[in-house]
Amino acid sequence: MAALVLRRLGSDKITLEVLKTMRVKSLRSAGVLALILQIYLAGPVTWAAPVVGSFSPAVGRPGTQVVINGSGFSTATEVKFDLAIADFNAASDSRMSATVPLDATSGQIRVTNPTGTGVSSGNFLVAPRISGFSPLRSATNTGVTLEGFNFVGTTNVLFDNKPATFAVTAALQIQATVPTGATNGPITVQTTAGSATTTNDFTVVGPAPIIDDFSPGLGAPGVGVIISGVNFSGAVTVKFNGVTDPMFAVTAPTQISAHVPAAAA
Repeated sequence: MAALVLRRLGSDKITLEVLKTMRVKSLRSAGVLALILQIYLAGPVTWAAPVVGSFSPAVGRPGTQVVINGSGFSTATEVKFDLAIADFNAASDSRMSATVPLDATSGQIRVTNPTGTGVSSGNFLVAPRISGFSPLRSATNTGVTLEGFNFVGTTNVLFDNKPATFAVTAALQIQATVPTGATNGPITVQTTAGSATTTNDFTVVGPAPIIDDFSPGLGAPGVGVIISGVNFSGAVTVKFNGVTDPMFAVTAPTQISAHVPAAAA
């Protein structure tokens, strides 16, 4: 049940209209007039669920201001870019602005009010972000895995501005091949929504293998040894003090599993 109370002091003319309920006109008083009007409604007031009609721009990186047009925005309680909650400001019931959040991923825009949620028909495309890559160094024509976000729709992968062949194996992952002629420098991913560049440089080495470490540092014949480094793909020989280990295995481009041979001294 809801009540409306209207008080007016003075001898001015008062006009009050209540749609489909009552009409009060021309209330006058020579002195002080106090009018108390109570309207009792049969049920609670309900608002329409939001409708997301259009938004601009359609692409951007975190921090971009996006204008959303539609309806039901004056009572909005939440705005999301895909699944990420965004800061927003409703200028009117039909127009609002929202900021693309830091953890946003490409997807639909969702506006929620107490009645329901409105969803955009199209996707907002968020610029890619690179969280890491592995290995940190390698020879040309070897594989590098890039991890991050919003890789769907990638158009180019560059190793220090040198285009590379690549495949988007998941929304969060790219498999790229270090191109011939690549030099030390950052890796860049370009999409229709923008680009992202690694904060650390990729180092081109080789093509000869490079051993960075091995563990354990000592052991008897037959003991297993893990060798770490780069450019191990295609390794044909592993030797301990000149003695060949016939049992070694390349478990990754950066790792070899070997055993101390019986004749090693």
